[in-house]
Amino acid sequence: MSKLTTKTIQYSVYDKTANKTNYVDDTTSYKRPELAMMSDGLSGAGIMGEIDMPALLLDSMEIELVLNKANERAIAMFAPGSHKAEIRWVSNTIDKSTGASKIQANKDIVTYVPKSLDLGEIVNNETNEGTLVGEVLTYQHIIDGKTVIKIDKLNNVFQINGKDYAAEIQKAL
Repeated sequence: MSKLTTKTIQYSVYDKTANKTNYVDDTTSYKRPELAMMSDGLSGAGIMGEIDMPALLLDSMEIELVLNKANERAIAMFAPGSHKAEIRWVSNTIDKSTGASKIQANKDIVTYVPKSLDLGEIVNNETNEGTLVGEVLTYQHIIDGKTVIKIDKLNNVFQINGKDYAAEIQKAL
């Protein structure tokens, strides 16, 4: 089935630190990590110009949770140490052959260490939007129960659709 994903219908955020699942209230958005390879410039004899050549190493990755207010749960997610978060969302899709609308279940499972917590600004008759930023150590993206991305930077795992691109490096070491 060929499908077109149209939009996010609803999402939720859970703090899963210490094997407890706590719903995180008052989030307004979740910014997923940017996946980028580290690279180095190559130039010299036999190369016409310069090539910014990616290596099989991932650059720093961050997640960002925007909050209506910095509530108790969000503040707990800023405590020093490693944290685990699970973000679930439902996307609307359209079957391109039939036009039928369906839902798609998505999930990110992230282990992170907190980097910053902006507690927001206090203004009359407005939300005091804040932001929690974390450095990603592990990242897993799941679509309809299938893991399509799995990254564990501390244990040298870099899987896309089940193929581990870091396995060859580990074998050589």
